[in-house]
Amino acid sequence: MRKKNSYEDSSMAKVLDALQTIRQEMNLILHRLEAIEDRIGESMTEDDERALDLAIDEHARGETISLDEARKLL
Repeated sequence: MRKKNSYEDSSMAKVLDALQTIRQEMNLILHRLEAIEDRIGESMTEDDERALDLAIDEHARGETISLDEARKLL
């Protein structure tokens, strides 16, 4: 088995550090999204919830177009 040199060890450590940083950033983003979802849920009226459910159903049925597609139509 080949022995790693100090450059490879250093490179691997940098990669692992970068992955750890990415994992921490992803956790922060997840917590922020959860907080946003909570705030939206608190401020939505029943009409807002029905409209959101309708929009989600329309999207699932393929009855909507993307924002990019809509911009092309303008």
